[in-house]
Amino acid sequence: MKIDVDEDLAALPYTGGTLGKPKGVMLTHRNLVACRTQFLKIVEPFFKGRRHVICALMPFYHIYGQVVIMGGGLARGTLVVFPRLNIDALLKAIETYKITIFYGIPALYNMILNHDRLDFYDLSSVEYWFSGADVLPWKLRRSGRRGSERT
Repeated sequence: MKIDVDEDLAALPYTGGTLGKPKGVMLTHRNLVACRTQFLKIVEPFFKGRRHVICALMPFYHIYGQVVIMGGGLARGTLVVFPRLNIDALLKAIETYKITIFYGIPALYNMILNHDRLDFYDLSSVEYWFSGADVLPWKLRRSGRRGSERT
């Protein structure tokens, strides 16, 4: 069986449903390769040709998790995968595994920055905090603390 990269379905990620009910988005192999290629082109200046330790908290069934974290992350680093959100476990893993790239969403950053035990964890290994899947409010962008880049 020959795969037609332009026509054959490779993935069916679902939208968040912010403008109605979630919908399955039909992606071909070429769509996924194009997304990964575009993403890597954009973030290559951050990776600087190095391998990184990358937080993989976002679900892989979501396009952000699938293309950005799984596709792009595996191409440029080692993923530390989390099966579910537990803020203390997440912050401890950043410290333990020396995570250098963190992909999150605004709601997650809000939870982290407002966590009552945040100052007990060393997050200085994180070189870049990326946000996606929603608009990151300006107030949240400017509320980072303690030395590492939170933009």
